[in-house]
Amino acid sequence: MELRSIERRWRSLLVLGAGFVATVGTAGSAPAQDGQRLTPGAVFTQTNTVPNYVSVFRRTADGKLVAAGQVLTGGNGQSAANPPLGLPFADSAGSVELSSGGDNKRCLFVTNIGSNTVSSFAVRPDGIELVDQRPTNGSRPISLTSNSRGPMSLLLYVLNSDVAAASIQGYYVSGMCGLTPIPGSHRSTTPASQPAQIAFNERGTVLSVTKRFSAGGVCCGDIDIFPVDASGVAGVPITSPSSGANPYGQAWTKHDQLTVSNANVAFAPGSTVSSYQLTENNTLVPIAPALVPSPGVACWNVVTDNGKFLYVTNPAGQLVGGKSITIFSIGRDGALAPAGPGQDTLRNGIDVALSNDSRYLYVLSDQLLPFLAPFSAIDQYSIDPETGQLTPIGVIEMPGNSTSGLAAW
Repeated sequence: MELRSIERRWRSLLVLGAGFVATVGTAGSAPAQDGQRLTPGAVFTQTNTVPNYVSVFRRTADGKLVAAGQVLTGGNGQSAANPPLGLPFADSAGSVELSSGGDNKRCLFVTNIGSNTVSSFAVRPDGIELVDQRPTNGSRPISLTSNSRGPMSLLLYVLNSDVAAASIQGYYVSGMCGLTPIPGSHRSTTPASQPAQIAFNERGTVLSVTKRFSAGGVCCGDIDIFPVDASGVAGVPITSPSSGANPYGQAWTKHDQLTVSNANVAFAPGSTVSSYQLTENNTLVPIAPALVPSPGVACWNVVTDNGKFLYVTNPAGQLVGGKSITIFSIGRDGALAPAGPGQDTLRNGIDVALSNDSRYLYVLSDQLLPFLAPFSAIDQYSIDPETGQLTPIGVIEMPGNSTSGLAAW
């Protein structure tokens, strides 16, 4: 099936929605507005516009979000014709990344798809400040991942998604969030098309890249594993086949188990999630059951800090009789099982993030059909730590439907 046919099918599956525009803040202001400090936490997304902005939201003690301004990234987004389906958002997972660390040692990273750069910000209790912007040594940067190997060793990698020359590039991150390209870290992905996300495992010893399509078709995709040495340099990738069609979002557990959402864009009701165990030779071994249903173009996912629950967003879930968010339990061996009824989002649920204590889940939901008024929103949920069940606690709306990426602390 050609990509044009996929696009027609995708657009027919998207859930309709509408709403009112809500202002997100004053552009160009680095400090949080009205004296609203970002502690106890915050959520960040990017407008993916020209010019590009980071939208900042303060997290209150009860998990609800309050708009706290926008800050220029120094680069440009791309709000139209994003491959493979021409959607206005980045069509990837992880275009906004927040490093781990203490409240005064956090760094925020954002891809500028239209500029082929990555921007870094220092995150402080009173707001964020642009520190650096660097070329990504490739085109169409869509996904980021970071890993801290100690108090003085923070690494960042970016995924360039150009179909003809997809690649990764690494950076050393200074204590002030400055970026220095890692010599020898630029690597091409193995031949296939349309990578979706890059992710470090918990120990920072490997990078994984999901690739949605095999060259020349819609099925089935595979996953690259790049070993990372003690200096932070990625090696030659090892490729493992995907259990399901069109692997997209991914999240690692602390036991080197990788969870993956399989979009299956040609048959959305058949989209699934899978899990794998990383072996000593850096291959991925499927964990039974190999495929667990998550209907509705399952794409983005995240694992709670205790490793017990996986949340997957399905932008067409409601149309095919599913949910926008599906919930899975994760066994000690990495096996996945359905864990409750899930939840719906205001619009088409895409990127997803957890608060640093895994008490709250945030889902970016964009209106993806171009003939409707463009709106975005962040749906907010509290999490039952014992059952993983979600309780809606609020929605905050934004203008435009090119909003991309989501990071939280």
